[in-house]
Amino acid sequence: MKTWDAPAAEVTPTRLYVAVDGTMVHETDGYHEAKTATCYWETADGKREARYVVRFASAATPSRLRTWFAAFVWVLACRCGLQTAKQIV
Repeated sequence: MKTWDAPAAEVTPTRLYVAVDGTMVHETDGYHEAKTATCYWETADGKREARYVVRFASAATPSRLRTWFAAFVWVLACRCGLQTAKQIV
């Protein structure tokens, strides 16, 4: 079984929000689903910071490839302080 090391955190928020969604995007060969993820938090001075990741994958994509999107979300969340945040929403 393959394992990955968690990427280093670039920020260390107290509370980290992680959200995933999808939207349909029209291209020359038709519509395709773009899977999206956002990680956001508030800085000590109350300013909201956010990072995003977007990947194309159709609803019919084999589950192995959907798992790859989960890896992109995990890497983004780790870089945004997933392992050090006191609260994850």
